Amino acid sequence: MKRAWFIVICLLLIIPFAGISQDVNVFDDDENSKSFFGVNAGFSFPAGNYSSVNSGSTGFALPGPGASAEGAIFFSKFFGAGLRLDYNRHFVADNKIVEINAQTIPENAVYDVKSTGMYEIASLMTGLYTSMSINNWLQINGKALYGPHLARIPEFEISYYREYEFNGQDIVDDWTELHEAAGDWQFGYLVGFGVRLNPSRSWAFNISLDYAESYQEIEYISNESGVIHDEIGTAYYGAGVTTGFFDQKFRYMLLTGGLSIFL
Repeated sequence: MKRAWFIVICLLLIIPFAGISQDVNVFDDDENSKSFFGVNAGFSFPAGNYSSVNSGSTGFALPGPGASAEGAIFFSKFFGAGLRLDYNRHFVADNKIVEINAQTIPENAVYDVKSTGMYEIASLMTGLYTSMSINNWLQINGKALYGPHLARIPEFEISYYREYEFNGQDIVDDWTELHEAAGDWQFGYLVGFGVRLNPSRSWAFNISLDYAESYQEIEYISNESGVIHDEIGTAYYGAGVTTGFFDQKFRYMLLTGGLSIFL
């Protein structure tokens, strides 16, 4: 991830100076402001262990909708400072959780996971914006932002049922866990780039690809009930209300399009 940061920062610095070193139309920068306010919407794609694509997953998150509103004031021809509000939702792959865990439980056991709701991530970030105009109708933009990320996990209901014989005795495992929805916040970052198509001097179309990440330790309430037995037949009973932690790097990529107005 340090390498990704290094690459993005280099791009943010190189793009403007590339424009200076070439004889290109820079959108009449002396006459037209690059300061803007824009809204975008599109698709949010989970990444890393937060996603559901591998057996080491701890999030089992699926793509969902994402939206943002952002604005920046440019204090020079190529650099500005701005603020961005993000909101993303990710579906939960319940069937993938069952599939992965089914590999470690007996064949005659019935195991199920049901989620209620979706993962939600909201963030408010500030930082550096860059922009270079290729010609009168096309701009290349970049950003590197930092700020608080609020992440919320959905409610999970986990059930396990099994009937079997052990040492001549009939054994029944009947276990249920209810993990309540919960949330917490930590600081995180976002880096990205995009293009802006300018059919007018007052507004433009946006296309952006952004990457965001924050590490969260979310405490949730769990209600355990029922009974389950270990491999030597010892019974364990539900402890009732307990607490647990959901430790996760919430990583996602946001592909969006939208509109901006120049200030």
